[in-house]
Amino acid sequence: AIHCLMGLPIGGDPLGAHTHVDPSTGRLLTFSYQMHPSLNPVGTPLETTLTFMELDEQFRVVRSKQHHLAGYAFIHDFCFTDDYYIFFRNPVDLDLSPFL
Repeated sequence: AIHCLMGLPIGGDPLGAHTHVDPSTGRLLTFSYQMHPSLNPVGTPLETTLTFMELDEQFRVVRSKQHHLAGYAFIHDFCFTDDYYIFFRNPVDLDLSPFL
């Protein structure tokens, strides 16, 4: 959810650390991510949803696609080709019990 503070939008999903410009389209490429409980009763209790986005010159989202990953995906950056987004999934163990 996006909220306003003094008229400025705040909140929403976290964005990736680095954006990239596709030289063949001029579009800005980025991603957001959400971590949430997994609906799968077998396996990891967490799931990560990545949302890939392409933005035009006015920063409007012109293309968006989601991908779900089992577990917590700690992703900092990505690269791309004409046909693929390429992400490096770093191994992370996350113990949230001290924060509950």
